[in-house]
Parts: sequence; structure tokens; C-alpha cells
Amino acid sequence: MSRLLVAIVGALVVVAFYVVLLYGFATWIWPVLPDWAILIAFVLIAVALVGSPIMALRFYGQVRSATRKARGQPEEDDPS
Repeated sequence: MSRLLVAIVGALVVVAFYVVLLYGFATWIWPVLPDWAILIAFVLIAVALVGSPIMALRFYGQVRSATRKARGQPEEDDPS
């Protein structure tokens, strides 16, 4: 149960960090950027918001398979 609580708190911290970062960026930095920089920033924000869950799932898969190997359990793809 404590591992679940740590995971939930960690996820909430990451989400809160994203919200604060995006709010600060939109409030103070975005209005003073030139048009070309706004376009680049928009693309980078989109890549970060789409890519971070994908990378998190990729990392989770590696951790999960390493945990299974450490426990001596067969891989899901392994038919033996």
C-alpha cells in the first residue's frame, strides 16, 4: 500500500510541476516572445506533453521486466 501511495504522490508532484511551469511560462514569458519563438515554444510544449507519458510507460515496462527477472518469473512474451 505504501508503494502505491508513493507512486500517487509522485505523479501528483509531476502534474503540479507541469501546471506551475506552464502557468508561469504563459503568464510572464509568452507575452514577450517574438512570433517565431512562440511557434518553437508551442511545438516543444506539445512534444513534452505527448512524449512524457510515452517515455514514462516505456520506463515502467523496463522496470517491470527487470522486476520479473529478479523474481525469477518468466516474461509475458516467453511461452515457457
